[in-house]
Amino acid sequence: MGGFAERTVNEICAAMNRAHISQRELAKRLGVTEARISQILRPESNMTLRSVDRILAAIDGFDQ
Repeated sequence: MGGFAERTVNEICAAMNRAHISQRELAKRLGVTEARISQILRPESNMTLRSVDRILAAIDGFDQ
């Protein structure tokens, strides 16, 4: 089992898959580039809890 960052990225990716949301759509919802999403979704990206919260909120809002 990987570290916290790796598990967090895996959970975000799993949530994206469940919601059928692409990196492109997530980027659009967050107002960032697709390349930035790609960077964020690397375990070594050292994202903040605030970023995790924003990402999960954007994914959760996909089905609404």
